[in-house]
Amino acid sequence: MSGIDDLNQDIMSDEDLLGRLTGKPKKKTNPYVVVFVYFPLLVAFAFGLGCWYAFAAMTMWNWFLVPLGVMVIGFWNMMGFGCLVGMFTVSFAKTYTLKRTSKEKAGDLGMLIISPAFALLLGWIYQMLM
Repeated sequence: MSGIDDLNQDIMSDEDLLGRLTGKPKKKTNPYVVVFVYFPLLVAFAFGLGCWYAFAAMTMWNWFLVPLGVMVIGFWNMMGFGCLVGMFTVSFAKTYTLKRTSKEKAGDLGMLIISPAFALLLGWIYQMLM
């Protein structure tokens, strides 16, 4: 087995080769930092974003569907409903390329946060006019 391990250590990735050519070695990420810092931050951000979407959907549900005779829905019910809808409407299509600029990623992240706020604003205006 040590022969295979030696071969695997001799094979360089493109980043390592580029680092040797440019004189800038690739930074190695500490796995403990990934597990104990990045992963919890990602989970917290995803949960917070889900809560934001659930709040926006719950508010609009209660503004527009309750007057039609539909039951009032709570926050956690809307979280569950959102998970259920997301489970059946998920798409695994590769719509994005792997090499996207930071500006494009930041724009997508901004739209994830701003779109429920914009929907709430329009819903609030319409609800005030009813």
